[in-house]
Amino acid sequence: MLHEFWRNELTEDAEDIDERRMLQLYEQRQTVRQRTQSSSNRTQRRRYLNRDREVGDAHLFNDYFFDDLVYPDDIFRRRFLMQKELFLRIVDAVKNHSKYFQWKADATGKKGLSPLQKCTVAIRQLAYGVPADQYDEYLRIAETTIIQCLFNFCRCVIEVFRAQYLRRPNAADIQHLLEMHEQRHSFPDMLGSLDWSRNDINVLNESPLFNDVLQGNAPEPSRCSNQTAVTVNGFNSWKKVRNGKARAFLSHIGKDNVSSPHRNAEKECEDLMNQPQHISRRFDNFNDEQIATNRLRLKARIHVVLLLAFQGIPFKGHDEKSSSSNRGNFLEFLDVLSMYNDELSKAIAKAPKNAKYTSHDIQKQILHVLSMRVKNVIHEEIGVAKYYIIVDEARDESKREQVSIVLRFVDTNGFIQEHFFGLIHVSDTAALTLKDAIYSSLAHYNLDVQNIRGQGYDGSSNMRGEFNGLQVLIIKDCRSAYYVHCFAHRLQLALVATLKNVTPIHQFFDRLTFIVNIVGSSCKHNDELKNAHADDIAHLIAINELETGLIKMFSASCMVLLKVMDDGLPSQRADATSIYDEMTSFDFVFILHLMKEIMGITDILCQTLQSKSQDIINAMKLVLSTKNLLQQMRDNRRGRARARQDNFTIEHHYQVDLFYASIDSQLQEINGRFSDDAMELLILSNALNPQNAVESFKVEDICKLVEKFYAEDFTRDEKEQLEMQLKHYEYNIVKGPNYNNLATISELCQWLVKTNKSVTYNLSFRVIVLVLTLPVSTATTEQSFSAMNIVKTRLRSKMEDGFLSDALMIYIEREIARNVIIEAIIEDFENLKERRIPFS
Repeated sequence: MLHEFWRNELTEDAEDIDERRMLQLYEQRQTVRQRTQSSSNRTQRRRYLNRDREVGDAHLFNDYFFDDLVYPDDIFRRRFLMQKELFLRIVDAVKNHSKYFQWKADATGKKGLSPLQKCTVAIRQLAYGVPADQYDEYLRIAETTIIQCLFNFCRCVIEVFRAQYLRRPNAADIQHLLEMHEQRHSFPDMLGSLDWSRNDINVLNESPLFNDVLQGNAPEPSRCSNQTAVTVNGFNSWKKVRNGKARAFLSHIGKDNVSSPHRNAEKECEDLMNQPQHISRRFDNFNDEQIATNRLRLKARIHVVLLLAFQGIPFKGHDEKSSSSNRGNFLEFLDVLSMYNDELSKAIAKAPKNAKYTSHDIQKQILHVLSMRVKNVIHEEIGVAKYYIIVDEARDESKREQVSIVLRFVDTNGFIQEHFFGLIHVSDTAALTLKDAIYSSLAHYNLDVQNIRGQGYDGSSNMRGEFNGLQVLIIKDCRSAYYVHCFAHRLQLALVATLKNVTPIHQFFDRLTFIVNIVGSSCKHNDELKNAHADDIAHLIAINELETGLIKMFSASCMVLLKVMDDGLPSQRADATSIYDEMTSFDFVFILHLMKEIMGITDILCQTLQSKSQDIINAMKLVLSTKNLLQQMRDNRRGRARARQDNFTIEHHYQVDLFYASIDSQLQEINGRFSDDAMELLILSNALNPQNAVESFKVEDICKLVEKFYAEDFTRDEKEQLEMQLKHYEYNIVKGPNYNNLATISELCQWLVKTNKSVTYNLSFRVIVLVLTLPVSTATTEQSFSAMNIVKTRLRSKMEDGFLSDALMIYIEREIARNVIIEAIIEDFENLKERRIPFS
């Protein structure tokens, strides 16, 4: 309409050139506006740019990570603001934690962005605050992808390193910060930096020290000349702590009304720990009744988590909506609790919608707090005592490699304790990877590696290898961490190793398994086997040639196979014919007799090691006799072989490839698992065994044990005192009336603590504790894997590693978890992170 108005008005005065030009300009403007609107309404397709991301990865790798790199480590440190080792550690951690950072290929086989590219763009953005598309030209990554990398990187770093770094500093952390800042800034008693160039206003606003400075409430520095006795000059005159020169140490601490570094730090720590007095709590203004209601709701959730963890059953359900008939175990059990408690039912009904604390993350946090509390109890029980680590590895239901850690120690009451200490997922089973995982788990709870006095693993070569195995790596750090494997598993593992090392023997047992399956595949075949075996026994008794062991079923099995070949189904006939030919071959019969002789020698030792009451001396003697008999068996056949030189090739096959290889494999495995040092350690330790005390107790053996194996646990003066104390111990304890009533070293240790004789004979008691730390037989790690199979089933195969470890911690160590105080769990849960509602 406006357009028509202008046209009508201007046509009346067409002679006016200016007005006519205005009409033209207006029409041109309208045309341009219409074109702009029509173009904006059309859907613009996203442009695809072939950035060639492999080139970006190659540039990055060649510049910083190749053997012949372009930029050295100092330039890497300046550009990435961290050491290269730290960067690679972070990359490896997020790659193992999240599938987003794993190097994957698309449907065409073309690889996507590498973990190095994704982590580099994320760290560069965090370090310099640059735009997201700045690294597109160098690393060939789009802007939206870079932003997504940054988001996922921050999330993974928080989830992976939260437990280690996002926690309250302990005494060791504070001491480290004080020393570090004192060396860097020459300013004592400083926990952080107030550098304006490196801290924005939001960070400084959260600092109590900075707020006190702004408000003029900062404490005046102490005028005491000796306040730097500990933080700067050092202090070692503990004998004169109260009457030394100017009482330097007490001056450093300061009196109650004197400002000193120690008093200031103590006051700030109390203010930090007092969460009810924080500013956010003051704004919320919750009263005591509301806080009690919050605690009641949280207690109910803690009890439900404990119940589910004790039973090893799932937490969440498939459909947790309010209309669902089965919302999962957690919510269903919570409803049952509220049905029988009106106060709890009202509290749950009044819960804020943004703080119901029933989500899966809250359930995991409660379980994690419980697990940490149990581990802290175990750590407090160990204290500074020496301990033994038992490590084993297995795959869980989702085919992830898991390492179980068990700690064995003697508590203050003289009882032997074995506690499960966690499950750790490792990306590979290399010895160095396992060592780092074990050390990280121990260091997180301040367990000193130098207190390890023994180590035991499974039979895999990467863990017990002589040169590069895990036991050697730990012994390099702690010389007294002797490798002593569980007796009950040693000989079985040696036999298994024989099957793996000698190919014909391995094939023999495979065929033997197939024979058992064929012969015992049906009830008819089983009955035929029994009847044939009975007839065979009657015939052998008649001719006085009855065989025992593996050979006694040979003839009966052949008869059953012949019947299957005649009367069986076509498929069974083919299998029976093949097995019958294999079974009646000379190789099979030769190996059958060979296995009979070898197992006849090792059977007595195997039965002894698996008995409940194990005699160490008898077991060690049987080990020696078993090795001697196997060596004698080998030497006797060697003499016969030298006398006969005919058919050298065939004889060489059966003598060297089968006979010698089988015996040598057995001897090698037995020597490796029953090493001379381990055997000597156990034999000398038996001198302290109350059984046969008169014959076994020898002062010189105990002194030799200390001198050779536990020299670092005793000073030179203590070693000299030990011999005389052992003589008194022999006269007063060993020859005493109550000593004969003790059956084991464990009972002896408990009796010494109970009668307070552990104080009188403190050095002798120390030797007993060190000996008790070494296990003779244990199955705790196998029990942890059995529990893992119960907790992580096929239906729960997507459980996260942290959640699985926490669930197993409560499931296995339920006796400790039952005694955990709920109030302490509430406090730990509140301090884990900032909560929307207060609990104290």
